[in-house]
Amino acid sequence: MSSKHSTREASLSDFSFDFDEWHRLSQESPEKFERKRRQLCQQFIENSPRKYQRRLQGLMFQIDMNRRKSANPMDSCIRLSGLMWDSFHELVEGLKQLSSNAERPVHRHNHKNQNSQNVIKLELVHSRI
Repeated sequence: MSSKHSTREASLSDFSFDFDEWHRLSQESPEKFERKRRQLCQQFIENSPRKYQRRLQGLMFQIDMNRRKSANPMDSCIRLSGLMWDSFHELVEGLKQLSSNAERPVHRHNHKNQNSQNVIKLELVHSRI
């Protein structure tokens, strides 16, 4: 990997997607289309921040395995759509959990007055979600 790639972060704005060109390539040369798709995905992962690369590689593996298991392109689309929805629902559940945790009272002890009073101050933490 060159030093140019080691400090550069991937950006979708660096990539111009020409649907018609990709469609033509998939029709005329499926092997070339697949090779170019893999190369572009790998390039994006390599240009991503190092802390995300392992996760992105894992995601690519899941995508590739689902595509291999698929009977046809429509089956592949349905499988990958299911993966995206699963991820979306995990995010929603995470947000719900954060939201419910943020609205619970937080218990804080006042250590200065610990000998004189046995009072626990309750503060309500408000969520910005």
